[in-house]
Amino acid sequence: MTFFPVRLLSSLVAVLLCSACIGGTSDEARFYLLSSEQLASGGATTSAAITQQVELGPIHLAQYLDRPQIVTGTGNNRIALAEFDRWAGRLSDEISRLLMQQLSRHQPGLLVRPAPWRLAAAPDVQLELWINQFEGMPGGAARLQARYLLRRPRRTAQQGQLHYQRQTTGPDYPQLVATQAELIADLAADLARLLGKEP
Repeated sequence: MTFFPVRLLSSLVAVLLCSACIGGTSDEARFYLLSSEQLASGGATTSAAITQQVELGPIHLAQYLDRPQIVTGTGNNRIALAEFDRWAGRLSDEISRLLMQQLSRHQPGLLVRPAPWRLAAAPDVQLELWINQFEGMPGGAARLQARYLLRRPRRTAQQGQLHYQRQTTGPDYPQLVATQAELIADLAADLARLLGKEP
C-alpha cells in the first residue's frame, strides 16, 4: 500500500476542486448593446444645416447601475445582477452613443458630441445627465428616471426630471434590453424638444 504525505494529498484535492470550478459550468456570458436597429424609424432623418452644437455629458450613473451586469428590479426595493447577461461596454457610453444618434434624428440641425468637448468652437449647449433608475424585469416593466441640466452661455440653466416606463415584449434579456433602448429613445425625444425651444 502506498501512503501519500498529508500535505501532498491536500494539494491534490485543492487542484481538483479548482479544476471543477473552472470547467464545471456550461454557462457563458452574453453581451448586449443598446441598439437603435429595432427602434421606430419615423421622424426627421434628413441632413440639415447645423443650428446648435451640443456637448452631451457627463452622464452620471447611480452607483448601483455602474457595473457590467444588467441590473433587474425584483420588487420590495431589491435588485438582482444578471451574472451571465452583461453590457458590451460601459453603460454610460452605451447610453451616450444611443442618445447622440436619437437626438440627431429628432433634430437634424444638432451637432452632438460627447463630453469632453474637443472642437475649436465652444458648444452652444451643454447637456448633463444623471441616470438614477434604469432597470426592469424580463417579461415585466422597464423603467428609466433621469435628471437633466441644460447650460447655455449667458442664459439661465434649465433643469428637470423625466420618468419613463414601458412593458417588455418578451420573457428574456434581449427583449428587456430592446425595451431599455426604447426608453432611451423616449428620453432623447423629450431632450430634443427641450433643445429646440428658446430658453
